[in-house]
Amino acid sequence: MTIAIGTLYSEGAIVCADTKVVASDGATTASSKVFASLSPKGRMFLIADAAEDANAAKMLAGEISYAICDAEHPYRLAPGIKAVMGPWHSSYHHIQPPNLQFVIASVVVGDEAGQVFLCEPPSTVAYGWPIAIGRGARAVDPHLSILGHM
Repeated sequence: MTIAIGTLYSEGAIVCADTKVVASDGATTASSKVFASLSPKGRMFLIADAAEDANAAKMLAGEISYAICDAEHPYRLAPGIKAVMGPWHSSYHHIQPPNLQFVIASVVVGDEAGQVFLCEPPSTVAYGWPIAIGRGARAVDPHLSILGHM
């Protein structure tokens, strides 16, 4: 079972994920699925994935992180994320792309406002919090409201 959860908290955000990583051939290992970055424009963000293909998730998460770093406005991240996910999804042409989901949390340094997104290729970028993704998400959904009251 895989799961990642993201929520806003105090003046920041919390993102966590399990460590079960699945390769495209079905082999599993343990590794981190949460990536942290700080952009030159003072934007901190975390990206966690729940994926059928760890290599595809890692590659796409890297492309999404570049899009977030390059975004002109700190609170309009969705267009840049969609601009990366759409072509990635289309590149699979006649075969089904692997299922990937991301929780992305973004906080601007010196600003109390943060954002949490559920992202799923080709073009789903939904804002809200708390968010749970992966096969384990359904098991925790009834309890997510607890995180919204912190």
